Amino acid sequence: MKSKTKIGLGLAIGLALILLLSLFWRPEKLEAEPADLVIYTPNSEGVLATLVPAFEQAYGVRVDLVQDSTGKLFDRLKSGEGEPKPDLVFGGSTLWYEANRDYFIPYAAKGAEALPSIYRSQDQTYTPYAMEGTVILANRQLTQGLTIHSYEDLVDPALKGKLGLADPRLSSSGFSQLVTILLAKGGYQSDAAWAYVHRLYSSQEAQIYKESSEVNQDLVQGQIAVGLSTEAVAQQLIADGADLDLIYPEEGTLYLPAGVGIAKGTKHLDLAQEFVDYLLSDTVQASLAQSLYQRPILPDQGQASDLRDWQTINHLSDESWDILDQQEQIRRRFENRV
Repeated sequence: MKSKTKIGLGLAIGLALILLLSLFWRPEKLEAEPADLVIYTPNSEGVLATLVPAFEQAYGVRVDLVQDSTGKLFDRLKSGEGEPKPDLVFGGSTLWYEANRDYFIPYAAKGAEALPSIYRSQDQTYTPYAMEGTVILANRQLTQGLTIHSYEDLVDPALKGKLGLADPRLSSSGFSQLVTILLAKGGYQSDAAWAYVHRLYSSQEAQIYKESSEVNQDLVQGQIAVGLSTEAVAQQLIADGADLDLIYPEEGTLYLPAGVGIAKGTKHLDLAQEFVDYLLSDTVQASLAQSLYQRPILPDQGQASDLRDWQTINHLSDESWDILDQQEQIRRRFENRV
């Protein structure tokens, strides 16, 4: 009985959020006839279930979602193969967008002038909308008696074969996790940092997953004891009742912006632009903070009360532009190490 009550409450809250977004977000222009908008996205079900239906309701359109890992979606975008063709890519670190600028149409989103300058696209080929950080997520039942406060704790022999990590060659969050580990252990040019990567991914016999969502699922189901996840998804799982511990590594946490970009060849340019504007609207930014446990990109929107205070987190230095220059080298070196 309690389970049914909880599910009913969750649906009610979800519908209320959709109604709230549709009531307060009003487009400035509508297409004469409803049109489908195709969005490639690696985003979580929670984000999509809250934001997409509200947009559909406000515009009277149907959004088609193509969901996969960030790497596979960008490969599909670049190849031009497969149907349907995308109007937008929504989600994943802006590192992927910056490295693939030629596949996006520049657009100056409404409200973009308020974005922190360090995160803006120089040629406006993508728009950041939220900040994502890497955290450690532990299954409480399977880690009883273990001390897990840092990345160093993950190479405990007791965790051999019990770790879950997303593939940084395919997953945006997986790549962010790899970069975070390298920075925490001395930088991506450090031999000692790469030696740690080898210990964690190979010597510890970590299970490598195509998508971070698979890591989260196996953590909840008790198939693995510890994994790396994003802060927002980890907090959402705990809020939904999962018996997990969210751990901010002592070495520090790196936050990188998540982005959205309008694909070249879109057949619905105006509607795609409206979707980008929608993500930067006050209503959506507030919803990210208050309901989805995400940290909005606009600094005046605050954060969810359940999230750890931004000022109390040990932040790793943001070297995102250096990371941009090193992305392919990091991926190649990872392949050689693991």
